[in-house]
Amino acid sequence: MQDDKPCFQQQQQQQQPHSTLVNMTPHHLHIQFQDPDTGQQVTKTLPTTGQSIRACSKPQTSIGTVSGGIPVYTPPAFQPGVLQGFPYTADKDQVHPDLVVSMVVGEQIPGWYRGNVYMPDTGPDSAVRDKQGKIVAVKRLCLVHDGQQTLVE
Repeated sequence: MQDDKPCFQQQQQQQQPHSTLVNMTPHHLHIQFQDPDTGQQVTKTLPTTGQSIRACSKPQTSIGTVSGGIPVYTPPAFQPGVLQGFPYTADKDQVHPDLVVSMVVGEQIPGWYRGNVYMPDTGPDSAVRDKQGKIVAVKRLCLVHDGQQTLVE
């Protein structure tokens, strides 16, 4: 698990601007924020690529049932660094774009990955919910892997 650093809306050192973020989650991501140039509220949609990255877990074990037969299993134990659908390699000539992934995937990104990796900040200060409580947008992203500081051997 990552350390307990909070997600920052602004980094002390601003990340270099990138033209695109590649959304590797299985759904479109809507980000609502105030445009720093105009001051207006905007919503930016990052469409899914149709190719998602998933963290792999070890098989869970049944530990019984509760409340009339509801099955209970051990929690998933994610295999460190094992990702399904991760299309990049440590090849120094391969381009590593900036990615948006889930928190679980972000914590498993290999150290050699040279792109930045972000996750949607779904915390109470950032999640935008509809009347039913479903998250419909976030207000910011969290940087979970800084590819600029990655050492490639």
